Amino acid sequence: MSSSLGQHSCTRPFILAILLVLSTLLLFYSYHANLNIPSFARFFQLNTTLSTTPSNGTVKPEDNPTDNPTDNPTDNLTVLLIWTWPFGVKFDSNCSVFGIEKCLLTDDRSLYHTADGVFVHHRDIHADFIDLRKIPRPWFQKWVWMDMESPQNTSPIPILSNLFNITCNYREDSTVRIPYGYLQKRNASEPIVPLPNKDKLVCWVVSNWNNQYARVQYYNELKKYIAINIYGRAFQKPLFC
Repeated sequence: MSSSLGQHSCTRPFILAILLVLSTLLLFYSYHANLNIPSFARFFQLNTTLSTTPSNGTVKPEDNPTDNPTDNPTDNLTVLLIWTWPFGVKFDSNCSVFGIEKCLLTDDRSLYHTADGVFVHHRDIHADFIDLRKIPRPWFQKWVWMDMESPQNTSPIPILSNLFNITCNYREDSTVRIPYGYLQKRNASEPIVPLPNKDKLVCWVVSNWNNQYARVQYYNELKKYIAINIYGRAFQKPLFC
């Protein structure tokens, strides 16, 4: 069990990257300013918002003509700007790795004014986000609130109210859902991988330990009744892939 958990931990950034790009491109593609779409769809594109309250600092094209995306070299691309990397961990941002064309996934902040979407990971918001709020937002741009932490580890930040158009996390009601993992039915042609006989009942892998966490309290109570094999940095037993 510990081996499979270790493998899952290693593939987690790659799974997150794939789901992030695929899900968000589908969402933003309908908002791109240069799509050759019928006029009624164009009207829908420019007038539909995913937030009930207008975002602060939005600049319409008539207010700032220089923000018109048709004048930019990234005209034929859907530009997704990662303002803060989740947990500070970077992954390959080349869209071709995921089999997607006409996409630019980047952390180059100089492309802010041409970005169709800006991702901000809640846990990694720092002082530079204050500076971002002062920059006029292009009329076509969507801000994405991203969070891969549990609610217990997500402290409210008052200044974020009414700033974001889209949510992106593991909740099922998120605009763009990014689960930590998923189960996929085995294809009949795929071989069955034999599993070794197990001699242990329960395994727990944890690195972030705090006695106030509900999961830690649950563990402390459960271990009174059954043997639990523990791994992870919290127990000085890290798993390596």
